[in-house]
Formats: sequence, C-alpha cells, structure tokens
Amino acid sequence: MELEKILEEIDKEENKELSKLQFEVSQRSIDETREYIRGIRYAKDVIRKHMNDRWIPVEERLPEGEVNPVSQDFYEYQVTAEFGNVKDVRHYKYGKGHWWHGPGIVDQYVIAWKERPEPYRPEVTKP
Repeated sequence: MELEKILEEIDKEENKELSKLQFEVSQRSIDETREYIRGIRYAKDVIRKHMNDRWIPVEERLPEGEVNPVSQDFYEYQVTAEFGNVKDVRHYKYGKGHWWHGPGIVDQYVIAWKERPEPYRPEVTKP
C-alpha cells in the first residue's frame, strides 16, 4: 500500500532526527529537533488515520498518560482488546505506563487504541 511506503520514509526521517539529539549541544538545536519530531509524528498520525480508521497499534505508540484535571484520574481511551481469538472494543484508562480496568492492569489484552476526541463545541451563531 502506498501509505505504508510513505510511513516508512517518515520513520527513517524521524530516526535520523532522533539520532541528532545525541550529538546536539545547544538547547535551541535540541528544542528545534524535538519540535520537528513532533511534526513528523503528527504527519504519521494523519496517515494512520486514513489507513486504519484512526487505530494506533500499541507497538507503535502509547498515550501520553495525562491526568484529567477535573477528575484527577487517568483519561479513558477506546481500545481494541484481544482475548484469545476474540477481539472486542472496550474503554480502558491509561496511566503510569499501563492500561487499567478498575484496579487491574490489562496491558496483555490491549492491541490498539484511539486518540480521545475533542470535546463538543457549539457552533457560534452570527447576529
């Protein structure tokens, strides 16, 4: 598939930039490289959205593990969980490097996840 080839090229560019971080001395160069890598990762995410209905395999990337400022709990994500030969869509929380269902860690079942959607914003009507 053509999009897979594009992702391979982007991966090579990302790895090249990541290797630069080991040799850069100035903070400005490091910050610029990190920003460039963020852009590369964004481009990869856009391509993935068109390839796999926005599912992100856990081998490629995991959520940031941020905490919800309102509930002070980990954010919940839509995931694909695999139980033997059965795949199911579930909602699990991610934080401290693990997928959680209640008090239990369920890392072994989660194979892919989706980014959280943006909150609803009502349309602004013009007078």
